[in-house]
Amino acid sequence: MACLPVDSLLRLRLSSRLADEYVSATLKTRFRHLIRPFIDDYDLFDHTLIKLAAVIGSDGALGVLYPAFPMPDHIELFTPFETHTEMVGHLVEVEGYSIEDVLFQEQDCLPESVSCIAWVARGDFTIAVVASSSSSPLWPITAGWNTALFAYVTPNIFEHAYPGLTEESAALFNPERLLAGRRVPPPTFARMAADWVSDHGWLFGVMEDDLPTREACTGDNSALCGAVVRFFGDRHCTRGTLLALDDPFIRHPANQLTRYTAMWWRGGHLCSPQCHSGVLELTPQARTCLRSAVRFD
Repeated sequence: MACLPVDSLLRLRLSSRLADEYVSATLKTRFRHLIRPFIDDYDLFDHTLIKLAAVIGSDGALGVLYPAFPMPDHIELFTPFETHTEMVGHLVEVEGYSIEDVLFQEQDCLPESVSCIAWVARGDFTIAVVASSSSSPLWPITAGWNTALFAYVTPNIFEHAYPGLTEESAALFNPERLLAGRRVPPPTFARMAADWVSDHGWLFGVMEDDLPTREACTGDNSALCGAVVRFFGDRHCTRGTLLALDDPFIRHPANQLTRYTAMWWRGGHLCSPQCHSGVLELTPQARTCLRSAVRFD
C-alpha cells in the first residue's frame, strides 16, 4: 500500500471501513514523512497551516500523492496574500529558520499569480513560502512549469488537477512558462525536465499530441485541451481527505482556502480549430474565483 498512487488508494478506501483506516494512515504517514525533516513542532505546524489557509504544493504534494516520485529536498508553501507574513514569521520565530532571500513580482519577473517568494533556511533545510497575488493560495500553483505540479496537500485534504497523466509519469509543459511562440521551455525548465526523464522515466510534451498516452480531444470533456476551462475541484481532479471516517472531524475554517479556488485554461497551441471557434492558439490565463461561483461535479 505504501507504493500505491493516490487514485488507487481512493478506490481501495471505498471497499471497507478497515481499508479507509489503512488508506488514511498511509496518507498521513506520507505527509508526516514529507514534513518531519523540516519541522520540529509538527502538531503546531499542522494547526498553523490550517489557520493560515496555507498549502504544500509542487514537488512536495507530488511526493505525497505519487510515492514513485521521491520526496523533495525542499518544500514549497503557498499562502494567501493576507497570511504570508504570518507564515514566514512562524517559521522564523517558532522553527528557527532565517530569511535567506525574498523575490518580488515586478523586480524579479515572477508570474502574475505570485506576489513574492520568501526563501527561509535552517541548516541544510530550505522552505519557499510563496505569497499569492490574491486571497487564494491556489492561484500560484497554476504557474507550475508542468501539469504534474498542479497539486496541493494540507494536513486534512489534497487535490490534483491532472491525475491520469501524472499516474502515467507524463506531463505537459505549462504554455504560460514557454518561450518562442509557446513551444520551447526556458533552459531552467528544460534541465529540470531532463532530470525527471533521466531519473524517473517521465515523458514531457508541449502539446497533447506529443505524448503517447494522450487520448483524442473531446472538447469540454477533455482534461488536457488548452481551451478547456479548469479549476481546482472540477470533475477532472482527484481530491479527498487524509482523515478516516472515524477520525474526529476537523473543519477547515471559513477562510481563503474554503472560500476561493483557482480557475485556468492552459492555452498555447490547441489540438484543432474545433477546440475554440477556429482559433489555433490561445493565451494562457488563470484567475482566482469564488468556489460558490463554479460547479463542482
